[in-house]
Amino acid sequence: MLRHLLVVAIPDDLAGRATQWVARIVAVLLLIGTVLGRMPDPWVAAAFGSEWIVRAVLAAVSLWVADAIGTILASRLPTAPYVVGRRLALPTWGLPRHVSTRALESVRIERRPDPWGETIVVRLADGTDHDLCPLRWDRADRLFVKLRKATSRRRDLAATIDRIRSQRTRSGRARPRARP
Repeated sequence: MLRHLLVVAIPDDLAGRATQWVARIVAVLLLIGTVLGRMPDPWVAAAFGSEWIVRAVLAAVSLWVADAIGTILASRLPTAPYVVGRRLALPTWGLPRHVSTRALESVRIERRPDPWGETIVVRLADGTDHDLCPLRWDRADRLFVKLRKATSRRRDLAATIDRIRSQRTRSGRARPRARP
């Protein structure tokens, strides 16, 4: 559920690896509690008397919580670009600059010198280009897909509006449709 709301590219540095390790440690601790803990009787009764069904559901929820914690921690890193809803956080030195995804003109992948390699580049409506992150970072492909969908939706909406406007006459009335 959080995967569609918050999409973050995790940096390939010490801080990014640390957030992933924290998420893994949280997952292990939650799974140990799930396996070794005593299950409440009403939960077991609701699972048709099977304690393992309750444990499997709790294990799935534990993994989801650990993934959400890792995603939230990674979004707080200063070099990590992320999208929350319809807002893109551009990584800058200091506080991140938040931009609406509606203000994106295009999203593309460009080749940069060696430490970066293939890089996700966004062009804003004001014409400025911003390098987000290398494509080799963890979850950078998800970020690219999310941004690409946001820009394509905007283009499709603009094309639909232009098509509707072209169907109108100079008097402002819509042309009558031909009946089959």
